Amino acid sequence: GRGAEGLEAVEGFEEAKKKAKREAEEKEKKQSEENKNKGPLLLLLIRHGTASHNAYLERLRAEAEAEGRPREEADRKWDAWLSTEDAVGRGFPLDSQDTPLTRRGREEARALGRALRAGREFRDGEGRPRGTVEDLDLVIVSPLRRALETCTLVFGARPWANRTTGLPVPIVALDAVKEFPQGRHLANRLGEGRSALARRFAGHNIDFSRIDEEQDKMWAGAFDRSQGRGETPEELRARVEAFLELVRRLPNSPTRVAVVSHSSFLRGVLMAGEMEKKEKETKKKEKGFAKDDDVGGSLPHCEPIVFTVPAGRTSQGGNVREAAGGGHDKHPARKA
Repeated sequence: GRGAEGLEAVEGFEEAKKKAKREAEEKEKKQSEENKNKGPLLLLLIRHGTASHNAYLERLRAEAEAEGRPREEADRKWDAWLSTEDAVGRGFPLDSQDTPLTRRGREEARALGRALRAGREFRDGEGRPRGTVEDLDLVIVSPLRRALETCTLVFGARPWANRTTGLPVPIVALDAVKEFPQGRHLANRLGEGRSALARRFAGHNIDFSRIDEEQDKMWAGAFDRSQGRGETPEELRARVEAFLELVRRLPNSPTRVAVVSHSSFLRGVLMAGEMEKKEKETKKKEKGFAKDDDVGGSLPHCEPIVFTVPAGRTSQGGNVREAAGGGHDKHPARKA
């Protein structure tokens, strides 16, 4: 009767769930084995050119030094400006949200673009050549304005092909590589949504389809006005790990990926390698690495750094979309 039919339906549903689970586990195991067999993933890390908030910090520090005031005083003023809505209306000389490149920053990006188009090789910390722009499989860029402007000036508007595959090299904007800390510094909050970005950078071969929202919910999700804080260093590490895992799982198994991003995020990528080698790596100071201390210093603008992710690496992070929570930036003035 109906009872027997209902029981059969329930049993069939349970069996389907078990089958789906087995298939998912088998797929995960296969993917894990494929990751182990891949060659190392090479990341070409590029920090954006000098932006207006970077130049403003330089100005504040120069003024403090000239007047004999502590550098920390300038840093605190800069941090307050970065956290202030309607900064111009509140007496600051410029706006702090989603800051653009300065004239110097644009020239830094153009100079790098000229060098890459002329065939400049990427070299790792040992000085070994690791290919040219024609060996890239993919370019990933932060959707913040300073990174997008840098990307367009470095790679130009005309698509180019990978020399081995003959396939066009896509440029994809991802929220996951935005600057740290999310939820606190307005320079790290999108000034425009996906549609407006697509219009502003139309003709530049950038795919904005993976920017989820017209509103910057990643920044808002990390914001906690009651605590006066944003994304924590621990949450940044989780975001970096999730990003690296995402890149390794991309279709077509890319092995050379350029990432146009920001100092704190890219430092996170550098420090997310084999942690037991961190001390040796920082002593070696890969070419282009900042001369400041490894944790607090800033990476140089538009100076590519080659970083190799070990083959078969697995992350401890979760979904990239879930990897931006709330927290406190202990060294806000160092995040430039």
